Amino acid sequence: METTDNPTYEKIKTKLSKYTKWKKGVEAPDGNTHLKETLDFIDPATGRKAYYSDDICGLLKLLRNTRQHSARAKEDVFVLIVAQNFPRLMGDFQKVMFKQGYTLNESVDSSKNQTFACQFTKSHTDSGIQKVDHEDSRHLQVTLKELN
Repeated sequence: METTDNPTYEKIKTKLSKYTKWKKGVEAPDGNTHLKETLDFIDPATGRKAYYSDDICGLLKLLRNTRQHSARAKEDVFVLIVAQNFPRLMGDFQKVMFKQGYTLNESVDSSKNQTFACQFTKSHTDSGIQKVDHEDSRHLQVTLKELN
C-alpha cells in the first residue's frame, strides 16, 4: 500500500499516530522480554540491529518479527503480549482500515495448523452497493494461528 496507494497509506499512519513513541514502553525496565529481544536482536549475517521506526509502521514490523522469531513457538503468549502492551491496537487498526475503504475478509483453514487468515481488500461502492475488487493490489494479508 505504501507504493500503490501512498495517500491512503499516509492517512492511515496519521490516524494511528497515537502509536508513535511506542519504543519507550518496550524499552522500559518492565517492558515485555520478547519485544525487547526482537528490538535488540543483532542479525548474525550483517552484525546489525534491524531498524524500527518509532511509529505505527515500526510497531507492526516489531510485532511481526517478534511473532516470527522470539515468540515463534508461543502463539497463545503472543496474543497476550499484544493485548497487554497495546490493548487497542488491533481494533484501532481495523477501524482505520475500514474507514479508508478496506474491508476485512476472514477465513479459517481447516488443516491441522488451524490458520486464521484475514485480508484487507480495497472496496468500491456504486449507488450504495458494495463491491470488493479482488484484483486490486492494495491489500494487506495477515495470518495468525487460531487459538483454542
